[in-house]
Amino acid sequence: QGGAGEAAGPGGGAGAVAPTPVTIAFRLATEPAGAEVEVGGVKVGKTPVELPLEKAKLPLVAKFTRDGYEPKEETLTDATPQVTLTLKKKSGKGPGKGPTIKTTR
Repeated sequence: QGGAGEAAGPGGGAGAVAPTPVTIAFRLATEPAGAEVEVGGVKVGKTPVELPLEKAKLPLVAKFTRDGYEPKEETLTDATPQVTLTLKKKSGKGPGKGPTIKTTR
């Protein structure tokens, strides 16, 4: 009678394993919160956001956009895993509201 097939040796025969990429956990935040974040041209969420990035792919440019505020960019490196930016309001005409549009006749 043929024997039952057993696993070939301890460890399950993993073979050659590629080195695990080193990742850095970035924490990106803006004041005010809720800005759309793009890293390397890919949307990754809204601030505050935590994002693991491979060290080998750094530096990467993060772009922060939010309605009513000027867009901002920041270069992400392994030296700056925590980024907090203050977004500047878009300069409008005068303080407060934009132009008033009357729709009644």
